[in-house]
Amino acid sequence: MKPLERRAERRLKHPAGTEVAAIRYLGNPKFLPSIRMGDWVVDCQKVGDARYVGPPAQALSHEKWTSSRGTKYAVLMLESPTHGESMTLSQFRKKVRSIESKLDAPNPRTRPIQSNDLADRILRLWTASGKVAKNMSRA
Repeated sequence: MKPLERRAERRLKHPAGTEVAAIRYLGNPKFLPSIRMGDWVVDCQKVGDARYVGPPAQALSHEKWTSSRGTKYAVLMLESPTHGESMTLSQFRKKVRSIESKLDAPNPRTRPIQSNDLADRILRLWTASGKVAKNMSRA
């Protein structure tokens, strides 16, 4: 993955406050081509038994990668805040249910947010530097 990361590092728009992050998908998911470079992504990942929703990151590229064992992956390369904060899925669900009830799910699925207003309200769950926003009255 190092060559993918190095290539993505050259695309960072704000290298002083961001870093490259990657999401690996087994195979080639159907939704991946619909993600455009610069689109905002809020991801949910499982760590052990817990699920965490990461801070908003911007798409840099999609790549194909084969592991040393021969497993093929599609990789979404992201520009992510260096000191961004994740929140638990349960915290996210409590905050997002008044914004977009379809995202209040125990097993979230990838979905585009078509409304700019809804997308902005979801992005404001974090500060511009990727910290979890304390004041939710703006959302």
